[in-house]
Amino acid sequence: MDTKNTILAKSFVDTLVANLDNIKLSDEEFRQFCRNTVPIIEGTDYVQPTETMMSEKEKAIQVALGTLDIPELVPIDLNKPHGDFDHPDLKEGEDYLVHYWGEYQLGNIDSDTREFCVGAYLRRVNECDSIWFIKGRNK
Repeated sequence: MDTKNTILAKSFVDTLVANLDNIKLSDEEFRQFCRNTVPIIEGTDYVQPTETMMSEKEKAIQVALGTLDIPELVPIDLNKPHGDFDHPDLKEGEDYLVHYWGEYQLGNIDSDTREFCVGAYLRRVNECDSIWFIKGRNK
């Protein structure tokens, strides 16, 4: 292994964990670090995940890191009048990238309650910092 051009998977994960709450590192800098490092990960303990291998949580992480190929993110206008748990631009059967309390998560309209969920929790739309429709990722 060429130590100048590769990093062990365990070291990469340890570095990620150590920097998750690093206030000196912006979200963009963190995502750029991930984009630059993923191609040089080496080791028998790492397998480059494919989208079909990933759980929904893993896909959400990949979306948040910008390492999953997402065609386009379309911002939702949160200034448009909406209810607490719904918004006229949020549709059932579509996935959304949501920035909520400093974290990026997947969101969607719950098919039973018709209300907005972020991760596994019901969330008020006006509590979200930003919401983007993930174009080309309909269920």
